[in-house]
Amino acid sequence: MITFFNKLANSWVAKVILGILALSMMAFWGLGGLTNLSSYNNEAISIGKTSVSTAELNQAFDEERKNLSRALGGRYISPAEALNFGLLQKVIQDEIVKHVKYQIKEDLGLTASNEAVQKYVETNPLFKDATGNFDKNLFYAFLTQKGMSETSLAYQLKDELAYNHLKDTLQALTYSSKELTKLAHVFSNEKRDIKALFMKPSDIQITETASQEDLKNYYEGYSENFAKPEYRSIKLLTLTPDMMSDFIKIDEAEINTLFEEQKDKYNKPEERELLQIFFKNEDEATKSFSELTAQNFEEKALTLGQTKEATYFGYTPKNQLMEALQEPVFSAKKGDITKPIASETGYHIFYIKDIKEAEIADANTVKEEIKKSLIANLAYDKLTDISRQVEDSLGAGTSLTETAKTLNLKVVDVEPLDMSGLNQKGEKNTLVSSDLLQEIFILKTGETTALIQHNNGYLIAELTKIDPVGVKPFEEVKDDVDALFKSEKQKEKFEEFANNIHQKIQKGSSLEQIAQETNTKLVDEKALSRSTENPLLKPHVNTLFALDTGIENANLVIAPNQEGAVILVVQAVHKPTTVDSKDASLFATQVREEQATAEILNNAVFNDYMQKLDVKVNQKAVGQIMSLYQGQE
Repeated sequence: MITFFNKLANSWVAKVILGILALSMMAFWGLGGLTNLSSYNNEAISIGKTSVSTAELNQAFDEERKNLSRALGGRYISPAEALNFGLLQKVIQDEIVKHVKYQIKEDLGLTASNEAVQKYVETNPLFKDATGNFDKNLFYAFLTQKGMSETSLAYQLKDELAYNHLKDTLQALTYSSKELTKLAHVFSNEKRDIKALFMKPSDIQITETASQEDLKNYYEGYSENFAKPEYRSIKLLTLTPDMMSDFIKIDEAEINTLFEEQKDKYNKPEERELLQIFFKNEDEATKSFSELTAQNFEEKALTLGQTKEATYFGYTPKNQLMEALQEPVFSAKKGDITKPIASETGYHIFYIKDIKEAEIADANTVKEEIKKSLIANLAYDKLTDISRQVEDSLGAGTSLTETAKTLNLKVVDVEPLDMSGLNQKGEKNTLVSSDLLQEIFILKTGETTALIQHNNGYLIAELTKIDPVGVKPFEEVKDDVDALFKSEKQKEKFEEFANNIHQKIQKGSSLEQIAQETNTKLVDEKALSRSTENPLLKPHVNTLFALDTGIENANLVIAPNQEGAVILVVQAVHKPTTVDSKDASLFATQVREEQATAEILNNAVFNDYMQKLDVKVNQKAVGQIMSLYQGQE
């Protein structure tokens, strides 16, 4: 559970951590205040109560080097090259930040629930397939790539989510001067009464009828409007990790061995719904204990000045409590109130409101999950193997259909598609990627594309037919040609039509009367704000808030390509307050000054906190590591 944020947000702790949240590499290495450890020992970095050994720093550097190599498309990065990139300094910084965050989390007793971790994983875009659903194969592939188990990832996420929740809360704390707030209030809360007359070319009535000759001329003159694009038909082979399960055989003995090793992590531990009252000294705790009952526990906590958020722990497993609290709390019965329990921070009294028994996962279900995990881990290797076999077969001159048949793969016939991936009905084909389409449209009939990477797999296609570009027959598009004739005539007359209406309004004509006469759309909006969600008015908000009132100041806006126009009239302006001669330049100066002040304050607070934690970097140990890697290719 993550609790007491409202109380924390106003405390001195918030100010300290707010400085830490502003950390950047430049600020970190520029502040100074890092004490060097003079003697070389196994401790490379010391951060308060914790430390990073030379071996751990070595390992972190090597992992970061490999991550950089993967980020650069698999190009090998030597240790010496990584040192030149400044990677060791970055790793040292990351280790210090990680341990500082860990100590903050531990000091404040922050944690995240199992449900929060599960929700984070299931909603993470990294683990979603093309349809937006959670894909376990992507999740297990990520674990394999990172060399992590589900349990280790869960523990890491618990720490990160707890800290991020605190960070998000503190980042909401902002500073602004009284005058800045006043200006922002006036700007954002100004309202205007407006009228807007929307016109479009189709509002113009065309009585003129096109002759057969006119239509033929339009058909020939605008032939591109009636063009039929080139279509291409293909045979498509798709290769994905999901398809590899049929090619992978898993030894049952291996599943059983892993089940025995991992079964505990699938079990859900006992959880207890807890309420807590915290005391700084034993006498206060002992005195209050004699007065507590299940019925008055929460009320008593409030009386003692503790918030509801700090009192309610919610459902909590044993391992999420401080060690001193675990046995007393989990040996109590439902409904019990524990005697005062001493910890490093003070004295605690808990009320055990409810108990959720531990849940033991079904063995068959667990084994099936293990099997899926093993298959997922092997799927990418098998996918690479199968894709190479496909390439070798095609390279030997075998057709795609025969190759697929030999390897027990499935080829599908894809309906004719144009270059944008649309079929002859104008529907998008979701099987074919844009990269594959580009390949298809440079092939000759009978040729095959290269393997194209798509999502987490591959696509390959053979071109079977080309339907060339052409123009649809006149009789087939005659109605479309007639509609184009009318549309072009309306566009020709539209600008003159809009300007005439604009002039009438400026001379005093009623918008309501003109709207009725011309069958155009009139919008009458009272108290329009800058944040309006009205889709018609939203594009014109800036213009409306810059106009003076009165129909004589009516503004005509004609859209590009004469697709439409709007006449805007401001009838009244409603300001919440007036502003004392504070112009835009003063506003901008205030903002810059406050931003600079906040940055200086954050850097100073962070520097003080680093010194308080007594952060030390053993430069001799770092030098030894650099000497070890310099020159290593």
